[in-house]
Amino acid sequence: GSGGPGGNLPGTGALGGAGSSRSQGLDKKKRPVIRCKHVTFAPTGQGWAASTTEGVMVFTRDNGASFDPTDLGEDVTPAAARRALRHGDARLALLMALRLRGADDDETLVAETLESIAPDAVASALRDFPASLLAPLLEAIAERVTKGPHAHLM
Repeated sequence: GSGGPGGNLPGTGALGGAGSSRSQGLDKKKRPVIRCKHVTFAPTGQGWAASTTEGVMVFTRDNGASFDPTDLGEDVTPAAARRALRHGDARLALLMALRLRGADDDETLVAETLESIAPDAVASALRDFPASLLAPLLEAIAERVTKGPHAHLM
């Protein structure tokens, strides 16, 4: 034998130590090499995302969180949300503002959008509202009520 632990087992020997390559034909399954190009962390510290050769991977500590990559696109920007608001499309502006929460100026964008929706436009803005955005919408409203300058909302 070789005198070392496991020295008589096939595939062990000089290259069988920890951290060594097992490319001597022992691994029948080939594992793909995945490279990570970029990692970013959520401003809340509750999640992170990685851009890899296999795609974008999003991780979160919140078990109830859902992420729909179709919600985001290059056309979902703070400028586009403000433009929709200026053109009277309160629903589109609100959807964009809520989808952009976590961005640099998202708190002001959500507040600006909520405060700019005319009372008679609320029903149409909320018609068939995506379930995934209801909790963030209610949180944003609650925050504006408690921290906002509008005492009459309380």
